[in-house]
Amino acid sequence: MKTKTIALMAVLCLSAACSSKKEVVEPASVPMTAIRPVQPGAGVNALPKAIVYRMSGNATAANVPVNVNPQTGDIVSFPGPGDVVGQEPIELEGGWLLDRRGISENSRFTKWTYAEYAAMKTPPTLAEIKAAIIPDARAIDLHRLSMTPSEAAADLPAVVKALPRK
Repeated sequence: MKTKTIALMAVLCLSAACSSKKEVVEPASVPMTAIRPVQPGAGVNALPKAIVYRMSGNATAANVPVNVNPQTGDIVSFPGPGDVVGQEPIELEGGWLLDRRGISENSRFTKWTYAEYAAMKTPPTLAEIKAAIIPDARAIDLHRLSMTPSEAAADLPAVVKALPRK
């Protein structure tokens, strides 16, 4: 009986190991730029669109933006000093700016210029950021363009042509 059990187990093991070889299909290589996060409830996944805006208050294109909670004024997000290098908005005609940082209606501008902020050894504290916000400096007249930020930066004449006219 013991020999029959061992023989049966050997046959089962061999038959399992002799299954037909399946061809492994590697997924097509997808460039990282084609992979985009899905926004909840967005349905179709699309590349972000470039944003142009103007500023109110006593701030310039050189001032670093941070994002706040509009109800509480608490800092929601801010860049690290190394994150602002080369991210200044591009100045266009009529006071319009092409965003390269992620501006929204919840953006506020700090007293620090991009150069000053990039030179910081460590990120400022939340209290320091809150104290550095320029009163009444906001991104206003925000408009999404029909092109991505990289397309917009590469074709400034098309951006100027797409600017809202008042």
